[in-house]
This record gives sequence, C-alpha cells and structure tokens, in this order.
Amino acid sequence: MVVPLLAAFGLAGIVAGALALRYASRHSGRAANAAAYGIGAVLALASWFARESLAYAGEGPSGPGTVIGVPFFVAFVDASGKGGITFLTAPLALANAAFWFLLPQCALALYGMLRRKEPVT
Repeated sequence: MVVPLLAAFGLAGIVAGALALRYASRHSGRAANAAAYGIGAVLALASWFARESLAYAGEGPSGPGTVIGVPFFVAFVDASGKGGITFLTAPLALANAAFWFLLPQCALALYGMLRRKEPVT
C-alpha cells in the first residue's frame, strides 16, 4: 500500500516541480534560483549514489525484505540478499533523482508566492 502512494506522490512532485521551476525562474532572483539548483543537484546526486539509504522495510513475493527508492520503487532485496533489479531500475532511479532535484524549486516557488501576497487591510 505504501509503494503506490509514494509513486503517486512522486509523480505529483515531478509535475509540481516542473511548474514551480517555470514559476521560480520568472519570479525569483538569480541567487535564489542558483541556490535552489545547487540544493536540488546535491539532493539528486545523493538520491542516485545513496539509494540504499532511501530504503525501507517491505513485503515482496518471497517474503519480507527491503524496498529501495523513495518516492519511486527502484529495487527490492529479499531477506536472503537476492536483488530485484529489473529493466525499470535505471529509469526509476532517474525519476527519483528528478523528484529530488525539483523539490527545492517547489519550496522556492511556494516562498515566492507567499511573499508576493499583499496583506489584507
């Protein structure tokens, strides 16, 4: 049940991140954009190289094991250590990297939208 919810969250995050990237590039300063790009790049690289740290316990067809990848399910390793690497592993790892790259853009766009609101008098 957790995997489909995380995948839906990941897809929504990528779409929101793409929209936020467009908004932030138009309405934010260069320094803020550069910082968001830098933080996003670090998060994307960390999600790519530290996939095992983004793992959680899960149940597979062969019993309990470890699900690797947040928000997208990249691989499953069962209790005996046998991995479930498939042809979808690399594209899903790239989707995870895209999600983590775009996450700071969402924060920057949200900050920009909240800052631009005029106070109610």
